[in-house]
Amino acid sequence: MFEIVTFNISCGGYWVKKRTGDVGYIGGDVKTIECKPTELFTLLSDEFGEGLYINKLWYTLPFEDHKDRKKLSYVRDDAFKEMCEAGEWKGVVNLFLVNTVDHPEDQFQEPCEEEIRVERNVAGFVDEDEDFDYHNTPLNSDGEEEEEPLLRFKPGSGHLELKQVFDTIEDFKDALVEYALKGGWNIKLNKWGRIKSGAVCGTEDNCPWKIYCSYEERYGKWMVKTYEADHKCQKDGYSKILKSGVIMKIFMDEIRNDIDLKPKYIQEQIEQRFNLITTIDKCKNAKKMAKIIINRDHEEQFSRLKDYRLAILATNPGSTVVLDTVLNDDGAEVFQRFYVCFETIKKLWTMWCRPIFGLDGCFLKCTLKGQLLAAVGRDANNGMYPIAWAVVDVENEDNWTWFLQKLQFDFNLQGGQNFTISLIRSSSSFIQHHRSHSITQVSFTTLNHT
Repeated sequence: MFEIVTFNISCGGYWVKKRTGDVGYIGGDVKTIECKPTELFTLLSDEFGEGLYINKLWYTLPFEDHKDRKKLSYVRDDAFKEMCEAGEWKGVVNLFLVNTVDHPEDQFQEPCEEEIRVERNVAGFVDEDEDFDYHNTPLNSDGEEEEEPLLRFKPGSGHLELKQVFDTIEDFKDALVEYALKGGWNIKLNKWGRIKSGAVCGTEDNCPWKIYCSYEERYGKWMVKTYEADHKCQKDGYSKILKSGVIMKIFMDEIRNDIDLKPKYIQEQIEQRFNLITTIDKCKNAKKMAKIIINRDHEEQFSRLKDYRLAILATNPGSTVVLDTVLNDDGAEVFQRFYVCFETIKKLWTMWCRPIFGLDGCFLKCTLKGQLLAAVGRDANNGMYPIAWAVVDVENEDNWTWFLQKLQFDFNLQGGQNFTISLIRSSSSFIQHHRSHSITQVSFTTLNHT
């Protein structure tokens, strides 16, 4: 996480709605403030004085579109806290000030042709690098010369070249990470922003290696405009670009599959895979960041289960979809079990399939664990397919009883006359016990677990 955050403040401009439907910020100037997020309003007051409060304030995170901007008030409310937390993770926040006297809120205007032309002409002069190599800049032809094919970075290659293009500045940074990991080079970012980024060698040997990438309006993409490809240094086994956020991205899938993955294992794998050394603290922070994202993803997905249930019922009328939840110690609603049986399967199984189905359960090998219960039918051609399934928190008598009761209702099993259930041995003890309670006349066959 970043203790000091860079705030890029666009001021003096206003919002316009473009012909494409996108929202843009036109005019004004850009100022930069570096501070702790909690100190932002104090420094804004120092910078803009009393005139600050006639402006409305919005913010975006790096690589978010203007249409995704979020409004801030000048109080430390939940929106401000959310911005602070996001800034601490990203390290950069883009702020936008709009004078509501000259440009009332939400009154977007179509810019005139003169404004569009001026903005297009001056766009290339914003935040230009003082070390910019003009000899390496593509020619701005007026159609007199043939258009050169775009040179794109090949993901996984780790190969950088002059005039390579990237769809976003984030893609360029990912390419730098690949370059460092593939070659074991020690490099570090020395320039960053919305329209430019650059890196230099991270050793102390006055190595000439450097790269600079900025937005090229001609192509509407980010292009490598300066690149000194040769290192004059010796590899030292470190890479300053290998920060906690990068480590988190590399090991995200592994942490998602094994939430107990040890930071020591991550550290050892970095050395084995990339021949690079990193600290155990970086690995701990990377795992902590990954767990926060994973838990946030899980909370978001579980919060949509009720919507998922309604969507199934809307698109498959007559289906049975049951979601059971329980309250935890904090009084919050948490998942317990979920059952699905489609209406079409109910009808077809009753009409055409043999009166036999199999039951089994298996562990879900993911972060949240749980158990998958399934009933599998067999048609006249001996084809097998699931007729109903459920996800439960644990395999126990209560959940198997619940699952069989749902099957009994959906397929009109009544007391179980003339039906046969084939069991996998690992699940048979629960179901055999249930047999004495509700489905009393079913013929059971227990199969060896394979």
